[in-house]
Amino acid sequence: MPPDQERVVPVVRRFRPLFLPRSVAVVGASGKSVAQGNTFIRHLQESGFQGAIYPIHPTEAALEGLPAYPSLAQTPEPIDYAFVAVAAGACRNCSPRRDGRVRIAQVMSSGFGERPEGRDLERALVESAPRRMRLLGPNCMGTYSPRGRLTFVEGGVDAAGGVGVLSQSGGLSIDILRIGRGRGLRFSGIVSLGNCADLGVNDLLEYYLADPETRVIGAYLEHVHDGRRFFEQLRAANAGKPVVILKGGRTKQGQRAAASHTGSLAGNEEVWQALAQQTGSTLVDTLEQFIDVLVAFQAYLPRVHAPTGRVLLFGNGGGASVLGTDCLARLGLDVAPLDPATHAVLEQFRLPPGASIANPVDVPANVLQKDGGALALRILETIASHETPEAILMHFNLPVIFGYRHVDMLGDLIRVALRTREALRGRAHLVMALRANGDPESESRKRDYAVEIDAAGVAVFNEITNAAYALAALHGYEKYRFARRQDSNIGKHEEGADCQPRRNRLPRDPELPRARHAVGRRLFGRRQPVDARGARRRVVSDRSVSSTGQLPERCGDHGGRRAVGRRRRASRVRLPCRERRIRAGGARCGKGLDRSPSGDHYRDGRQGTCPQLGPTGRRADPAGQRPLCLGQRG
Repeated sequence: MPPDQERVVPVVRRFRPLFLPRSVAVVGASGKSVAQGNTFIRHLQESGFQGAIYPIHPTEAALEGLPAYPSLAQTPEPIDYAFVAVAAGACRNCSPRRDGRVRIAQVMSSGFGERPEGRDLERALVESAPRRMRLLGPNCMGTYSPRGRLTFVEGGVDAAGGVGVLSQSGGLSIDILRIGRGRGLRFSGIVSLGNCADLGVNDLLEYYLADPETRVIGAYLEHVHDGRRFFEQLRAANAGKPVVILKGGRTKQGQRAAASHTGSLAGNEEVWQALAQQTGSTLVDTLEQFIDVLVAFQAYLPRVHAPTGRVLLFGNGGGASVLGTDCLARLGLDVAPLDPATHAVLEQFRLPPGASIANPVDVPANVLQKDGGALALRILETIASHETPEAILMHFNLPVIFGYRHVDMLGDLIRVALRTREALRGRAHLVMALRANGDPESESRKRDYAVEIDAAGVAVFNEITNAAYALAALHGYEKYRFARRQDSNIGKHEEGADCQPRRNRLPRDPELPRARHAVGRRLFGRRQPVDARGARRRVVSDRSVSSTGQLPERCGDHGGRRAVGRRRRASRVRLPCRERRIRAGGARCGKGLDRSPSGDHYRDGRQGTCPQLGPTGRRADPAGQRPLCLGQRG
């Protein structure tokens, strides 16, 4: 087995009971009513789960037609996945006493850390779990896995796909699944994490990055317990897989709502913008954008030679074309005019007045319907042979097109689009927007055509603006990969390699404002030393400490204004402190330098006064805004 795959196997194997369980136990089913446990058993039976199902009940002999057992310790075999849906106060008593009996326990119950009075209960729940059992939740819906035939909604499971989703909201997990089904998304798995008392965002991100079946990752987040690990995993992945993040709680009001929902503490807007820019992730604002971007990443492989930039608009509806052009331009995409030679060829088609053969190309519906769409095909073939767009966005006003009842105009145009896609394969993305007016008949016919288009591998959107945001996400992701295509690690996750964070260096994105970059450091890890010129920074990690507990005598990367390695006065040399935590009232290392909890402050010979702490040693803030206090002198 190749070394890369050897590193992957333990990660994927650890989560096999969550996605491919051989046995499932259900705690919380009732013989007198339809409880959550009963509903879960019915979902398993409806989806065709092939493993053993063990209802757990202290008195009932059988539930839902299956033999019941008094406790998790008395099932005939060890349990891969246990579903627990009893009152919060009773969950602790459900834990198996013997280690190894249950691999993963999902606690659906609420009433834990999402409210202050339940935090001690959540802590006790985690402490009571056996050492080898992992806990999912509490306050979560669980796992949807087409491969394992697991689901938390009715309707069974669909065919397995390549979109893996993790969500800190159970209700939003259901929305993502149901809306995604209607849009043609095919999932490798959806995991509702809840309060993340044990298994959390970083654990599932690590799995999805390593899972060879997952090509695209989506995440709804309200908080991340270990922000540094989250950042380093994404950075080390080097955009090998697209990661789409829908972050809740990016405003003060949203943070308050998130705290009452899952008991989370969220970071601010600037932090998440900085993280997205430095890792190649895509940050979206709404659930609609989240679904749209996942649809685009599922349909298209990223362009290798150049990011998607130039877009051709083609369709019927002049006003819609103008508004679409504005939206694409605001998102950084180029709707450039056609070449004069191309324009001259298109003029020979003698289109009627009102048609536009610039870019956008706007042709009335009564012209598009002639000869089964032959004119539309000639226009697109001409553009394909004379122009080099990176994307073609075809949009159609369905109420107008459906008005021509004597012909199947939309079917003809779809066939034209697919022929064009074959001619442009490998050169441009083909995207379609089917604009309807909400009429039930139009919406029904639109869904039927959308299924046909999706089956052909073309992404379909409801409006030009939706398609524009999806293309902008593709552009940003491809731009990040294109800028780092010389990196030997790029694409390793496409081959199924493991994601191990690179802890030695973390290069700064030169396009990112320094003030915003400093904010990111405050949340996602310790403050990083930066030289006086604002050059590349170097992470000082715990691994830098030698066996004697000493750090290097000189950090050459941060020597200040003079050239690296040039001798300087001792009072001006920035020396890292010994590894020692600051105590109340201040602390010093062996060299008499002040120390902070993060352990990476440096002396620069300057003195100052902190209005709260008194005389302090200070260094310049990386953002160039103000000096930072290093703590009170001892």
